[in-house]
Amino acid sequence: MFKRGIAEEELTIPTLAFANRASGLPELKALSGQFAKIGDSSAVREQLLNDFYQRFRGLTPVAVSDEVLILRSVPMFLNAVRYSGTTVVKEVVIDVFMRSVKPEEVAEHYERWLVEEGLTYERSSQGTLAWELSDAYLAMTVGPGKELNEGQVARIP
Repeated sequence: MFKRGIAEEELTIPTLAFANRASGLPELKALSGQFAKIGDSSAVREQLLNDFYQRFRGLTPVAVSDEVLILRSVPMFLNAVRYSGTTVVKEVVIDVFMRSVKPEEVAEHYERWLVEEGLTYERSSQGTLAWELSDAYLAMTVGPGKELNEGQVARIP
């Protein structure tokens, strides 16, 4: 990291912590190798990034340098939970990893993410919101307020 001039705290701390854990766990070390092998394949990279996030929330890979996976800590991350075997969104999970993140930032990021995902939204008096809070971590789950059955899900394009 020093050879490449990487000194940003949000890169060095998560990278060193992960490297320390990976040195004793072969499956974590293998992840670095997977990122090094994929090159420019965007579809494979996207799936690998999503799988990585599911295992290591709050961290995102940015590069591989001398077989070391360089990671960035992220202030928040949004993820869609979909109905099994479909692209239909069941609920959205919002993970906030830093106390410094303001509610307005979460709302802006959430709205931008919905637009990027092509999900419609509007102000409504119906919906669900669940949350879990511990130390500097907040997890929120936002849903439409009703569960769809298989027939309803099948009719959604």
